[in-house]
Amino acid sequence: MTETDEKDVHTEHCCAEHGCKYGDPDCPVVNDIKLQSYPCERCDEDARDDEKQGEAIYRAVYQHQGGKWEANESREVWSETAKRYRRFLREIERREK
Repeated sequence: MTETDEKDVHTEHCCAEHGCKYGDPDCPVVNDIKLQSYPCERCDEDARDDEKQGEAIYRAVYQHQGGKWEANESREVWSETAKRYRRFLREIERREK
């Protein structure tokens, strides 16, 4: 990736993970030419969802064994698992288009 300091509508509004807000196939953020300035709104929503989905995955795996989310010391691991799972699903969706 070639990072430039020059900001534009893409660096301010587009997301490397969620795509170009304007549908531009030449978007410099999506094409790894420029870095986005900050997480997009959907990234913020995903971050909140990561913990909820991580908790759901944890409970699905361990609750039958008596595992309690409140006592779990590896919440970040489960949130990261949820994030990887969501990226995997997005990649499958992109391939199917």
